[in-house]
Amino acid sequence: MRRWMVSLTLVVALTIASSAMAEGLNSLKAGITGLIQSPADIFSHVISPPEDFEDEIPFGMVTGRMLGLVTGPLLGSYRAVMGVTDIVFTAFWVFPVMSPEPRWEWFEDVEYGI
Repeated sequence: MRRWMVSLTLVVALTIASSAMAEGLNSLKAGITGLIQSPADIFSHVISPPEDFEDEIPFGMVTGRMLGLVTGPLLGSYRAVMGVTDIVFTAFWVFPVMSPEPRWEWFEDVEYGI
């Protein structure tokens, strides 16, 4: 009876640990991706501003690039801070991934929560 209880406890503990490890790795991958891509946001909003800037702002082809000078560094710093936050909270797998969706996929099968 005792061996059966120990075996059942080990199976339950390993099941919980494997799901926690998968969530932790998901958060770690998202954090690393956010830190790697944060410097690129500073320049990418100026080079190719988002389509919303060009479509909805008057004279969007010109003002979208000027607005990219402000929004690019803001998005880059947001992505860097959230990447660090994801890396710090890797051990606490109950927190969702806080990094924004990346421009380029570095790792496969990363789920972004927020």
